[in-house]
Amino acid sequence: MTNFPIPRKLLSTGQVVSLQLHGFSDASTKAYGAVIYLRAVYNNLNITTRIVMAKSRVAPVKAMTIPRLELTAALLLARLIKTVAIDLNIPISNCYAWTDSSIVLSWLHHSPQTLKTYQANRVTAISDILKKSQWRHVRTQDNPADLPSRGILPSHLIKSDLWWYGPSWLSSSPDKWPVTPLQFKDSGDCFKSQPISNVQPSRTAPWKFWEEVSDFDRMVRIVAYCRRFIAFCRRQTETGTKTINLSTSELSSSRKLILHLSQQKTYPEVFNCLSAGKSLPKQHPLAKFDVSLDPNSNLIIVSGRVRSIASQAPRCQVVLSLTSTITTTFIKTLHMTWNHPGTSTMLSLLINNYYVPKVRRFLKQLSRQCVICQKAYALPTAQRMGCLPTDRTTPAPPFDRTGIDFAGPFLITRGNPRKPTRIKTYACIFVCLVTRAVHLELCCELSSEAFLACLRRFVGRRGCPSHIYTDNGTNFIGAKNELEEVQQLTSSQQSQQLINNFTNQHQLQWHLTPPRTPHFGGLWEAGVKSMKLLLRKCLDSRPLRYDELETILVEVEATLNSRPAEPCLSTDPDSADLITPGHFLIGRPLLALPSTHVDETDKPQLLKRWAYLRRLTSDIWQKWQASYLQSINTRAKWRKEKRNFTIGDIVLIKDKTLKDRSWPLARVIDVHPGQDNIVRVVDLRANNNVYRRSVNQLVLLIEAPSPTAMPSLTAPPGGCPGVTRRKITLNGLLYMVLWAQCPTCHHLS
Repeated sequence: MTNFPIPRKLLSTGQVVSLQLHGFSDASTKAYGAVIYLRAVYNNLNITTRIVMAKSRVAPVKAMTIPRLELTAALLLARLIKTVAIDLNIPISNCYAWTDSSIVLSWLHHSPQTLKTYQANRVTAISDILKKSQWRHVRTQDNPADLPSRGILPSHLIKSDLWWYGPSWLSSSPDKWPVTPLQFKDSGDCFKSQPISNVQPSRTAPWKFWEEVSDFDRMVRIVAYCRRFIAFCRRQTETGTKTINLSTSELSSSRKLILHLSQQKTYPEVFNCLSAGKSLPKQHPLAKFDVSLDPNSNLIIVSGRVRSIASQAPRCQVVLSLTSTITTTFIKTLHMTWNHPGTSTMLSLLINNYYVPKVRRFLKQLSRQCVICQKAYALPTAQRMGCLPTDRTTPAPPFDRTGIDFAGPFLITRGNPRKPTRIKTYACIFVCLVTRAVHLELCCELSSEAFLACLRRFVGRRGCPSHIYTDNGTNFIGAKNELEEVQQLTSSQQSQQLINNFTNQHQLQWHLTPPRTPHFGGLWEAGVKSMKLLLRKCLDSRPLRYDELETILVEVEATLNSRPAEPCLSTDPDSADLITPGHFLIGRPLLALPSTHVDETDKPQLLKRWAYLRRLTSDIWQKWQASYLQSINTRAKWRKEKRNFTIGDIVLIKDKTLKDRSWPLARVIDVHPGQDNIVRVVDLRANNNVYRRSVNQLVLLIEAPSPTAMPSLTAPPGGCPGVTRRKITLNGLLYMVLWAQCPTCHHLS
């Protein structure tokens, strides 16, 4: 091994004209290997070959056939050529792969789909690197890869020109290279078995085909191509007419054939009567028309007393029945072709050439189930109004359960009176859910910090509420998150035990309504409306100062708290006073004057004063329960219960900023039923985002299939005409057309 020189120089001196890579592979029961040579052609017609790289591997322990080992060596060679071509980083004009196995060459020239798994996987990997035209056949005596596969002594390897320079013909012109045979030896055990199907003719029409094609125009084209193929096979068509595109006559005859088959299934008794020359029975639906067969298309046509204006001939219509799948598919295709018209327009266009009994109801159903028509005409779902929550019907102290909202902006002046600065302010309204009492706070800006300041002032005057309800405004969400952070801080182990007890006693529960659902907070939205109405009446266009606007808000608050909480049913001055929110705050309406006359004989004793006040409070709550709760017991709208949304429904999300046809499409991924098991809020997925919306903002397009329903091969009745169904096999189509054109059965030429 000390005298084992390896030449490192691949190219000689001179201008190189072309460079080629030649690889050789071989295998035996002991090992398999591959070797690559660089063939250089110079401008003086000199040709040199040098070994570039070689690799060998031991054969697997598991016994394998020689063809499989040869295929594994070919895969090793393909990967080795790819590595060398990248590492040399020089322009290679072409690559050639040589093997002495004709079976491997046969596998490489076959499609991987026809081979078994072992051969198919390796042929696919080789084909991704080298083309089958780059593979050549070489004799075993001229294959240098035979040396590493069978083994050779080092003393013989040093003197082997076949190993260092490749076969002698490699340094010659390509016309002296070995010729690759056109046919190769195959190994029969490597190909997949191809099952042969035997089609048994039947005298029943293959109606399953008509149910699986949802587009009538596509159905016509399929039949037209099949009829052309049959005509070519029967030598009934001249060679010059073999064009790819279908002619108008071919499409027209195929359309008439399909309608004829539909009539044969739905009106067999009419064909029998007309063929025998008899009239239809009196109870038959077509007996009121003049029924006949069209001599050109053999279709059933009807005519009546109305005649055509142009020819004064009876106006004829082709009879179709909705019990046939072909008819429903035909009408759905016309509905799409005529740009989705309404029921009346569709009916007027249809009766010009076709008579379909009871088609108006089907057209209405088609418009309701068509996705495009639903996008244009459908309205959002209005679910039945839910029951009042217990937070509104259970007696509680004023403002213990509070709804909060913002209103504004309102312009105020600040700074120098001569050159005042106008800034925006907002009114924060707190509404008690039980007593409808109102508390107004003036807020300098619409932010979480300003809102928390308003909330602190409210808590200092009205007490700390136990439940707060707001919408999904960003300022409310920020305040909620900040309060949660404060709560986590105070409940940590590092805080003092006294602070923990205090915060636990004043803990707030924050409830957020779903996005874009103002009707979920109708109570405080109504309070905002009443406040704005009073402010619009008492304010003019002149901006006020901060203290002036705050004073007006306090007066508006007193007016709102003096409103009767129940409807006024009597004008008698002797009737009992109407209950107002002020009764729950101070025991009387805020705008009412205190009574100055006190009868000493009716004045309760001082010791019984506390019992007297408790009785007054109890009377107020009894009156609230008897009159106020009854006044809000009825449903002003949304009285009918609709279908609940389920997971998997396809809906449109209503967006006032977009047109109806541009509303985003979404799928229901979760539902949130209420206490009455009615779904009014759902979670949606649209554009890889998850949204929570009320059902009032959704338009139902496609209902989710029932989990207990069995899968069907066809679309549901009245489905969208654009639905693609199962593919039709060529054998089934040819059999269908052969049956339809059987001269014995239908006398069709």
